[in-house]
Amino acid sequence: MANSAKPIIKFNKPETDDQKIAAAHLIVQSIPEFYDFFSLECGELLTQISSEFFSGRSEISSTECMICNSDVVAIVSTLPARKLRIAQMYSVMNLLSLVKKDVERVKVRLKQHSDLVQPISDDSFYLSRIAVAAEHRGKGFGNAALRHFIDLGSGYRKLSLHVNVKNSVAISMYKGIGFEFDNAGGWNYALMTKAN
Repeated sequence: MANSAKPIIKFNKPETDDQKIAAAHLIVQSIPEFYDFFSLECGELLTQISSEFFSGRSEISSTECMICNSDVVAIVSTLPARKLRIAQMYSVMNLLSLVKKDVERVKVRLKQHSDLVQPISDDSFYLSRIAVAAEHRGKGFGNAALRHFIDLGSGYRKLSLHVNVKNSVAISMYKGIGFEFDNAGGWNYALMTKAN
């Protein structure tokens, strides 16, 4: 008789080196176009991201992993929106320190990218990264990760996130849980908010 026990799922910081690398992969997958700007070797990029999980300063230092039977199936990175700008600068500076050539070109591309992102007010709890491992998509883990974000932001009146306006799957998931566009006109990365 097969074991029909449900798998144990928990949210936690990555604990093992394998979990850190798996989580770093998902962070890169959450916004691949951003990480492509730096043209870093994959191992170097993943090592840098892994080092930021416990830094307390970066945009991804609050990342939690959805762990199922010791495997990272999803990640959620959150922080108060008022801390976003400084946390992003810390992450970008760390990545820029690894760039060996064309630093000015990378800075120009980062500026161009930031001009495509709708500005955000400081009064919300912000979802900076969410991703589900490819082999675990379609199993409800994305919704569970999103609900975990909502739980983490329970002390805030408003929740916020950016979405690539071409990502209809993500937009549908966010709308299905109550997020709405916040005057999205003209942005490649539009702001969606939800009253909490």
